Amino acid sequence: MSKKKIIIAVLIAVIAIVLGWYFGYFTKTPVYSLNLARESVEKHDVVTFKKHVDVESIIGSGYDDFVDVQMNDPVIKDNPFKGFAEVMLKGLKSQIVPVLTQEIYNGVEKKSEDSNQNTKSKEAASEVKEKTGVKDLEFKSIGSATIDGNSAIVPIIFSSKDLNQDVTFDLLMKKLEDGTWQAIKINNFKEYLDLIEKNKNNKTNKN
Repeated sequence: MSKKKIIIAVLIAVIAIVLGWYFGYFTKTPVYSLNLARESVEKHDVVTFKKHVDVESIIGSGYDDFVDVQMNDPVIKDNPFKGFAEVMLKGLKSQIVPVLTQEIYNGVEKKSEDSNQNTKSKEAASEVKEKTGVKDLEFKSIGSATIDGNSAIVPIIFSSKDLNQDVTFDLLMKKLEDGTWQAIKINNFKEYLDLIEKNKNNKTNKN
């Protein structure tokens, strides 16, 4: 076999190995699924986005963390009406989560705001976004996944204008039947909310 043919054969083998790795391994990784979700936003493909991001689950667990942090606020913690306030906040979950979820889906599809949504629910949802600082988050990068069986943790780095620093969210993902992955929860969202509250209190004390 000539030298030229040997080189071509080696190149074909390398390409075959790379393609085999890509389709056999990389396309089944959590990070690949997150990239699919990101691409689906650019393509306004809400079906693919929903497959790889369980928005309702993420917002629902995030709202639970939000309530916990609010209840630990010094102003509320020792307040005799704390129990009533907690019941009220938890009761709003069934209204706020669907509003925020649909807002994200509308953003993916580039659809206009749903005028049929309850005005008070939309106002409550906007207040939650304001208090959590999520409106000021800017995506930066995706880190390497840590996989444990059918679960994985992927660090997602954002820049927070409110905190004036980068924050890393530990995104919990679950493996789907076809081998791809779906984001279902932010494990450390409560720690992020604690930072937001401390930052807000520091600004208040300075004033």
